[in-house]
Parts: sequence; C-alpha cells; structure tokens
Amino acid sequence: AWRTRDTTEEEQAGYWRRVQRRMDDVGPIPRCIFDDDEYETRVLGANNALVRIDASNAVHYKTAGGMGMWPSNDASHKLVKVVRLITQSGFEAFVNLPACFSLGIKLIARLFEVDGENDVIYRLLTNR
Repeated sequence: AWRTRDTTEEEQAGYWRRVQRRMDDVGPIPRCIFDDDEYETRVLGANNALVRIDASNAVHYKTAGGMGMWPSNDASHKLVKVVRLITQSGFEAFVNLPACFSLGIKLIARLFEVDGENDVIYRLLTNR
C-alpha cells in the first residue's frame, strides 16, 4: 500500500483490483500477492501440482477439507492451507483446506477426473 501512496486514485484502485485477483488465484499469501515474480512462481507451482495428481496419489489429496494428516512428502503445500478450528466441545483442531476458492475448485475438478468413482466432492466440501 505504501508504494502506491503517491499515485492517482485510479491507479490505486487498479492496484487493489490486481491484489484482489491475485488473492483469488493463490490465496492470502502476502509475498505472492505483492511481488510479481513470487506470484508467477506460485501460480506455476500450483498448476504443476494439480497436473501431477493422478490415480496413484489422489488419495493424499482427499484429506483436504478434513482433519486427516496431510502427508508432506506426497501432497503439495501449494494447494492447501492449515486452518485452526475450535470444535463445539471446545477442543482445538486443525483442518486442511484449499488455499483459496479457485484452487479448491481446480482441485475438486482434478480429483474428479482421476478418481470419479469415490466421494471426492463430499470430502472436500464437508468442512467449507
């Protein structure tokens, strides 16, 4: 924000539209939203992670949206974020959710392509 303080109101509005679009693309990750190179790298990494999902490793991505462990060596951190929740009984829990809505949609579509027989959509959407 401080970089745009000396620009016109129109330029600032354009800048913030670009920031919002980037948050929609990669999630709320400041270094990726405000830095052009980091943003491009993150988008490329997320797209590559989606392409690498196949029937043999799709099981690792089905824990997104649930409280199961997300295996760090098998599933990409570029697609998910860990969210802290307080359960109804007052206990703290952590769930893995897609990093942003658009990545969640792409993840669901990819999982459905490679493993359409299972309850992929239900598992991903139960904790939304």
